[in-house]
Amino acid sequence: MRNNTAVFLHLYHQDQAKYFYDYLYPIKDKVDVCVTLPDSIDCSVTNSMFRDLDANIDYVSNVGGDILPFLKTLTKYGSEYDYFFKVHSKKSLLHRFCNWREILVYELIGSSEILDQNLRLLNNTFIDSIGPLCLMMNHDRCHKPHIYFLMNELGIPFDNYSHFVGGTMFGGCSDKYLKYFNTKVVNYIEGLMIDNEEFGRTVKDQDVNGRCITTNIHALERIFGYIGNLYPITMPTITVNGIKSPKQIVITKNKEVYCHNDSAIFGNVVEESLDELTIIWKHKRPRKKEIYKKTAENTITKVTNDSR
Repeated sequence: MRNNTAVFLHLYHQDQAKYFYDYLYPIKDKVDVCVTLPDSIDCSVTNSMFRDLDANIDYVSNVGGDILPFLKTLTKYGSEYDYFFKVHSKKSLLHRFCNWREILVYELIGSSEILDQNLRLLNNTFIDSIGPLCLMMNHDRCHKPHIYFLMNELGIPFDNYSHFVGGTMFGGCSDKYLKYFNTKVVNYIEGLMIDNEEFGRTVKDQDVNGRCITTNIHALERIFGYIGNLYPITMPTITVNGIKSPKQIVITKNKEVYCHNDSAIFGNVVEESLDELTIIWKHKRPRKKEIYKKTAENTITKVTNDSR
């Protein structure tokens, strides 16, 4: 162990290796990296790439999506660290256009400054875990029976039964989670997942008719938030003038844009100069370029035909 903080990365999709490497390399002196890779795929290129980060690499079977690999990593390495950040190679989109992987990864480990801010949050004795405000969710759907069963089985109190981080990427205090998860518990959970046939690259949340499919994976996704006091990350935002919404946006290092309070508002910076931004909002129809002038520090104003 070099640091008191670890990033636990489950990297099923090998085409995202460079994406995560680019986020992890700038913070490599502040975090240790623990990667789980699928044992059924050739991961030699990824393995070689992450050697540069001096990462701990483990191979896992394709059971339990990103949840079981996280629990196995937590119980193997978690006691060595005060804090962890759980991330994974999520490809699915939210609202059919929102790249929520980018929101989650950026807000957790997007830069050295963001990491430092998040560690200060986790160092607060009243905070057990953190995640993006716009991805705080509280809908259990059909998973409630699994949630109640697992929380009772694992002795997890219902005191903080409220929110979880959609997408299951979050930061946490290791000792809080290790209080409920150990090797014996994880083996038990793995058995439940195998019995429920929770295999494959993706375990669906709903069937072809849109009906919810109850799983241990999606129950645990919620339980991770219910374990302790989940606190929203506060990001530096840009104020937008001249339109009804969004009011406060975040621009990631990959030039993706989203509203800090509402993940349904999402787009990309497609052109940028010293005093001007061009954004395409993916939630709008028809999609078109909108030009914004930088009118003050951390403020942009939409340019109309009259003002150009």
